Amino acid sequence: MMIRLMTVVSLAAGACISPVIAGESPNTEERAKIEAVLRSQGFTRWGEIEAEDGVF
Repeated sequence: MMIRLMTVVSLAAGACISPVIAGESPNTEERAKIEAVLRSQGFTRWGEIEAEDGVF
């Protein structure tokens, strides 16, 4: 499950690459893209979305 989540997050990051600071939250547009990828992978709930290593 964790590997699947990491893969989804990586895919989502590719959809909204922008320079960000680690720990920063996505803006409304970035969040919508990330959530769309999570839902398409079957996720219905997730915690806080924040940048890690400069990407979401």
